[in-house]
Formats: sequence, C-alpha cells, structure tokens
Amino acid sequence: MTKYALPGLRLGATSFVLPADYVTGLRWAAAHCDDVALLLMETGRCGELLPSAREIAEIGRIARGEGASLHLHLPTDADCDTRKAAAAMVNKAAMAMERAAVLRPHSFVLHLDFPSLRGTLRLGRACAGMLSEEKRLWTSEALARILALAPRPEQVAVENLESFPPSFWDEWVAASACSRCLDAGHVWKDGGDPAALLADWLPRLRVIHLHGVAPGRRDHSSLAFVPPAHLDALMHPLWQAGFAGVLTLELFGLDNFIHSHTALMRSWERYTATGSVARR
Repeated sequence: MTKYALPGLRLGATSFVLPADYVTGLRWAAAHCDDVALLLMETGRCGELLPSAREIAEIGRIARGEGASLHLHLPTDADCDTRKAAAAMVNKAAMAMERAAVLRPHSFVLHLDFPSLRGTLRLGRACAGMLSEEKRLWTSEALARILALAPRPEQVAVENLESFPPSFWDEWVAASACSRCLDAGHVWKDGGDPAALLADWLPRLRVIHLHGVAPGRRDHSSLAFVPPAHLDALMHPLWQAGFAGVLTLELFGLDNFIHSHTALMRSWERYTATGSVARR
C-alpha cells in the first residue's frame, strides 16, 4: 500500500478524497496519510447532516488503527453577517465539536465569513475596519464562545477565505488565543502570494490548506497547476522552519491528490538540491 508522506512535514488529506460516505472516505485517507481533515461542513437543523455517533466511533477506531491524527473543519453553513447568524454559527460549531469530541482532534478549522462583503473588498490591505463596531463586536463574542468550547483555545484555527485579503482577520486573531489556518489556494486564486505571509503567520500557524487553481479559476485543483517557483516559495521556508503543524491537501478526487503529492515531492527534490537540508 502506498503511503503518501512528505519528508519532515505531516501531510494530510480530506475525508472526501474519495467520493464516498464519511467512514469510507476517512478509511482511505487514514490509511494513506499522517492526518485527516474531517470535513463537517454542514450540520442541518439539528445535526442530522453530521456523521452519526456510530460513524464517529468507527472513524475513531480506524484512525487509531492506522496511527493517523484527526482535525475537524467546522461547519461553514453559517456566517457573521448578522448577530443571529453569528449565534447560529456558534451553535453549529458546538454541535460538530460535541459530536466529534471523542475523537480528540488536534485542531478545529473555523471560517469567520461575511458573505455580504464578498467581491467588495480591495485585496492587499486590512479591511476589518470596514465593518461596523457592532458587527466586529458580535464576531469577537462568537469567536470567544467557540474558543471556550475547545479543550485549548489555540486549537481553533481561523482560516483565510477567498476574495478577502489575508489580513482581514488580523484584528480577531491578535485579540484572542486562536491559531491560524493558511489556505494557500485561496491566496493564489486571488492573485496573491501565500509565501509572503509566512514570516508573520508561522508562530501561530497550525494548519495549511494546499490546492491549485486550474484554468477557468477552478479551485481545489491539483498542485500540478501551480508554477514550481510559486510552490517552492511556500514549501521551502516550511521545510527550513521545520513547520510542526499539518499540511492538508484540500482536494477531492484521487488523481488530484496523487498529482499534487508528486508536485510536492519534486519541490522537496529542488529543496534538497539547494543544500538547505544540510545547513539546518
């Protein structure tokens, strides 16, 4: 059986690399990778879209047997546009975290989203100040409540989202004990450079999402679409720093995953050719 690993880094896959149910998808990912992102993207009204308690128990059994760690992607079917929506976001996060608590995940990836702002922001500058003081406050309150649900607040990693400047969440990150999730694919899709964020983000960076952008701006595509120089600019500093978090190939489809792993291994070969490994 092929194990998809990276020298010096912990490589993860999503629970839906295969187009299958939670248990089947996770079984493949846990058998082939170091870590699995359990994507609990939707809860439904009362948690009916989450994996059942029986499925959670089976997921835990599989992960333990394979020696794979787990982290949760919290629900994205809620946002912070209104106080009511922010309260719903907290409730949905609580449902997901409670359902999966027995898995003892190492991290919880969180979207602090404002759909009403999508497409209205100028990339490359801090924009949280464009929100009303009231909206900023209820977002801070929602984040604090979610942090309180985690075993440790730093386990909650706030992710940067497409069409928002990566600096958008700086205000909330700086004022809390949360961590960061760098979605490099979102930055690339917006025409930015995720490598430029590493110097500031690495101390609180817990999870990285990697995926390419195919022609036609198709997101969550293979890293084969990322120019090697762009991939190296991100990956080589991570190897140099000894990044201790998890690097997740946030991809759907086995071919995309395999081709992306190949692209990462070629980046590693270019990194070793520079002699940087010997100098560490």
